[in-house]
Amino acid sequence: MCFGTIEDANQFYQNYAKRVGFVTKIRFTRRVGKDKVPKNQMITCNREGKRKSRVSPIEKTNPRTNYNCPARISIRLNKEGLWIILKVCLDHSHPCDPEMAKLLTHNREMTMHMCRVIERNDEAGVRPSKTYQVLVGEAGGFSKINLMEKDVRNYLSRKVRNVTEEMDARKMLKYFTRMKDMNFDFYFDVELDQNKRLKTIFWADARSRAAYEYFGDVASFDTTYKTNRYDMPFGSFVGVNHHGNSVLLGCSLLTKENSGSFTWLFNAWLTCMHGKAPKGIITDQCLGIRAGIENMMPETRHRLCIWHITKKIPEKFKRHKRYEELQSDLNNIVWESISEDDFQNQWKDFLIEYGLEDNKWLSEKQFQGAYTNAKFKEVQKQFRKKANCILHLMKAVSTSKVYSILEDVSTSKERVYEVNYNAETKDITCMCQMFESRGILCRHSLVVLGHERVREIPRRYILDCWSKLVKQRHSDIKSSHDPSLLNPKTERFDDLCSHSNSVAQFASQTKETSDILHRYLDMAMAECQNHVANSSSNANELDN
Repeated sequence: MCFGTIEDANQFYQNYAKRVGFVTKIRFTRRVGKDKVPKNQMITCNREGKRKSRVSPIEKTNPRTNYNCPARISIRLNKEGLWIILKVCLDHSHPCDPEMAKLLTHNREMTMHMCRVIERNDEAGVRPSKTYQVLVGEAGGFSKINLMEKDVRNYLSRKVRNVTEEMDARKMLKYFTRMKDMNFDFYFDVELDQNKRLKTIFWADARSRAAYEYFGDVASFDTTYKTNRYDMPFGSFVGVNHHGNSVLLGCSLLTKENSGSFTWLFNAWLTCMHGKAPKGIITDQCLGIRAGIENMMPETRHRLCIWHITKKIPEKFKRHKRYEELQSDLNNIVWESISEDDFQNQWKDFLIEYGLEDNKWLSEKQFQGAYTNAKFKEVQKQFRKKANCILHLMKAVSTSKVYSILEDVSTSKERVYEVNYNAETKDITCMCQMFESRGILCRHSLVVLGHERVREIPRRYILDCWSKLVKQRHSDIKSSHDPSLLNPKTERFDDLCSHSNSVAQFASQTKETSDILHRYLDMAMAECQNHVANSSSNANELDN
């Protein structure tokens, strides 16, 4: 037998060893000339020879025995530039087991398809154990796969996750630079520490910047999420569009959650948005965030997120002997209070009722600023609720009037609201403060406007950000995405898989079409192998 390259000869013997049930090793390679060109090589069974160890086999936790196995082949480069087999010994001094041999380290292999499955599952958050089960299922069982679960974990550690923080930071900055080159409106800023290491980074693409022009009146800033590798908090700026859906207004990564980092971040955000601060911002109770807002956005109304507050109730009061009753009353106070005084009075009674006057968590007045409901409510809902409201004129001075609105909140509960209206200026305010908090007129105000025969809602009470006529320049801007960063071979593999999957799906409809596809696949494989062999031969001729 002869082979075009030394690698081909090695691969042939390895394939043979796998079928028989042993593992090969290169015993020696003789090289000649200044370029150290290989001329001879001996490939043996890995149990060839005798090895003496200073440690007694009895004391070893995992002793390895060499059997002085004679199995081997010797190959030599001839004058024609081909590798020929000189000597062969097929006998072994030990049992060979093909089923066990395929799980030995040297014989375990990972195809490109397996690699892509592992990478994609890892990106989707699938555990390595589950990914291994998927691969086993695809192969048709454990006996059909030359892979172990630890190989999946090793691949992730070695190929996918084996990058340093500095390398990731550099890659991220290169990515942002490419985005900036693709679209000049892509914005990013970086804060470095004294050692020139990444400290804080902010970025926003052109679409987010355009969206801020229309929906930046009120924003939510949240650092609940953390990246899974470096435990860096991910900060997101989010607004609400005219459909009541969330819209992204900027992103950040922070190494520290202190006032200095947040001050830098809010400054970068405002610079990105041309110095226009939001009218209101909703955050959690982080003191560092509060300090950053006070430093960079002193005129912005800062409110605490009710979700972040109420989610801590079970944690703080689960062991209270009247927990269920406490939770119900607390929800009523938070959501049903109609004024600050009403809230304060109910709050004092609540603390006394449940013996919580000295509770530290309930003492930073956290709930006073938590009236804002982040969910957009349709105006039509307010019109429907007008039917539950009864109007009564309390006082009238010139063009100013004060109305009392009695509302049936439930079958056994009524509530009274005061609405102030000026017939000359068309100004209207309700003590429920729905317009101030949610940006739409409440049912109480709509009842008064209807009674006053106002045919058209004053324009100032229809915010542009809720209007369906708003210019949606941001929606015409594509989100910033990088072109594929896969290497060419992986790209070609993914493209071939996509193409072959569609062909296979069609051909699998009948046995006849399946046989046709199998036949052409075999022909295509043979043609590809011939092409590779010819290319290798031509390359060798050029080298010679």
